[in-house]
Amino acid sequence: MNTHPDDELLQSLIDGELDDVAATATRVRLQQEPAFARRHQELAAVRAAIDDALANSPVVARPAPRHARSFPNTWLAAAVALFAIGIVVAIGWQQPDPKAAGWQDNELFGVRIVPHRGGSWSMFSPATFGLDLRAHGPHGLVLRAWPAGRSLADVAATFAATSPTGAALPFAVEATVRDPTGQRWSAQLDFGAEVTPGRPLDVALDELRLQRPGLPPYFAVRPDGAGWKPDALWFVQRFGAGEPTATQRLLLDERGEWQIELRLVSLLPPAGARWLTFAHPLVVSTIVRCDGATTAWSQPVDFMQARMLLQNATLRAADGNPLLALQLRHDSPRARHYNVIGITRADVPQPLHCQLLVDGKPCSQPPDLPVTIPAEMGFQPHEPGTTRTVVASLQHYWLDGKPLASLRGRHRLSFRFAFSPTVWDGPADHYWMGEVTTPEVEVDFRD
Repeated sequence: MNTHPDDELLQSLIDGELDDVAATATRVRLQQEPAFARRHQELAAVRAAIDDALANSPVVARPAPRHARSFPNTWLAAAVALFAIGIVVAIGWQQPDPKAAGWQDNELFGVRIVPHRGGSWSMFSPATFGLDLRAHGPHGLVLRAWPAGRSLADVAATFAATSPTGAALPFAVEATVRDPTGQRWSAQLDFGAEVTPGRPLDVALDELRLQRPGLPPYFAVRPDGAGWKPDALWFVQRFGAGEPTATQRLLLDERGEWQIELRLVSLLPPAGARWLTFAHPLVVSTIVRCDGATTAWSQPVDFMQARMLLQNATLRAADGNPLLALQLRHDSPRARHYNVIGITRADVPQPLHCQLLVDGKPCSQPPDLPVTIPAEMGFQPHEPGTTRTVVASLQHYWLDGKPLASLRGRHRLSFRFAFSPTVWDGPADHYWMGEVTTPEVEVDFRD
């Protein structure tokens, strides 16, 4: 290994052997001197590789504490040992240790993403992933929630109010999400927890808040174990009462691969607070596969298009009340309403003017189905260029007086969205009036 004049200082920082004053001064240099920071990254990568290899080796001991070794000979010896271990791994095991794959490390801690269910989820599922973290030293790790509309300095100030001189290393997570259509969204992880070594954090995908304006989705159900249960309040608690927002929770509503990159960023302590920090974000990424069935968009009617989404093209009632959804895309030059204070010409299919058609025949709805659209949501204008999602389930619709769950065989499904007010207040061109029907999708109903 080639040496550098600052190697001993950097090694001491990586090993946690500097006092607070020296450590702070060294981290300032990391931020100000690119060559110094690059050398630090090189040494940290070597240390991480050695730690991983030695931790899994019954033969080679971990490098001794600093006072019992000379630098850089010990790390050089460890690197030689690492090469020998690599030979043993290649010859004796014939495969790498899966627990070591994917780790990203700096001098203070490491992180990797653990995909749940192989990274494959059905549409609208409450998908999760594991965030596995390890500390390189005696300090603890704390993931802080980064709420929408708050700066990183705000998050640090909140942490300082509760742990101004704590020994933990606090951090937050920002992200970039690329959906299957190729659109990219900036996001923040609105989730916090203290880290328990050896126990990955289970993080719900909808804890990522995308910087995407528009109306939140409407759910007429809530997750219940592996299935869904009718519920009029869960979506309000989770997604809001329906007012337009600048951020939206990540919802798997597009079939295909979602690419997610997480960047773990350090919280800088405000005046009067002290804790460990790191100079460069740690970056990890994963792919989440969204499975389901989606129709094409309908032909526009007064600038409104619609499509239908299903969790699967095979619907089984035993799967826990499978979901289906209507999406509306609005490309009018102005915001439009499709609800109004007044009287409609016919009973309003719920939720939100959605009528399900089976083989072209309109479905009815159970007599005990409540009208669950809050006024705050129903009367909100649909802004140009945005998409609105309404998620329902088989339990919301009957055909010929029988639940859809009793259907068997192949049937064609589509959604009809219609609005025809008879009394309204305001200019007529503020309202969308008409009927739009999604293309049909063929579905196999089974036991």
